[in-house]
Amino acid sequence: MNLSKKTVLITGASRGIGKVLAETLAGEWAELILVARSLSHLRSLTKTLPGKHTLIAADLSTNKGLTKVIRIVKRKYKSLDLLINNAGIGHYKPFVNINKKDWDSSYHLNVTTPFFLSQSLLPLLQKAENSLVLNIGSCSALQAKATRSLYNSTKAALRTATLCLAAEYQGKSPDFCVITLDSTFTSFGPLTIEQKKEKTKKGKTYLQPDWVAKQILAIIKSEYRDKEYVLSPQCYEECGTWCKP
Repeated sequence: MNLSKKTVLITGASRGIGKVLAETLAGEWAELILVARSLSHLRSLTKTLPGKHTLIAADLSTNKGLTKVIRIVKRKYKSLDLLINNAGIGHYKPFVNINKKDWDSSYHLNVTTPFFLSQSLLPLLQKAENSLVLNIGSCSALQAKATRSLYNSTKAALRTATLCLAAEYQGKSPDFCVITLDSTFTSFGPLTIEQKKEKTKKGKTYLQPDWVAKQILAIIKSEYRDKEYVLSPQCYEECGTWCKP
């Protein structure tokens, strides 16, 4: 896919992997629809980006936020080339400390939103040639570790749903693909950037966001797309049980 003048929607675009993806795809002269909770963060980001882009402030962990994004995109655009479901939340708690609010927000943002955003925008995606739904997953989908029952189960659900949709739409438009991503050097997750820096001094390797964005860009632009890509330098004992897809 040549991204010049292509329409790309990125959720969770103001920080971490989403922000670096926005910067990378804007550099390819794509027209971006950037979604995040904070409009000020999105405005700050677009000051550094070439081209003109649509900004949508919405909390996608709620039905109201999801409906808002769908309504705006359908009203403003006739087709959509690429949907990147990147927004996510991680609650890392012992089983007895997980409450209904944790459960609902996690499953809504990590599973419900990418599923129904993709479904609602399917007509726009089908109007674009070589369109793609790219779900940013996690190697946590394939791991079993204490205090990760909520987060890992949401990522397992997202991975399975994506692979099922890839099979359902094989040979049709759009393509569905999941990125099974190892730990990255961002603020996402149970550790702060400073804590991750300390771990790197002890030999832990984190994927750099710029490198991840380059790999994803290559996948997007490829003539052939697989249904799943695993981006992981290696497995660490502390990650829990690793099962290669």
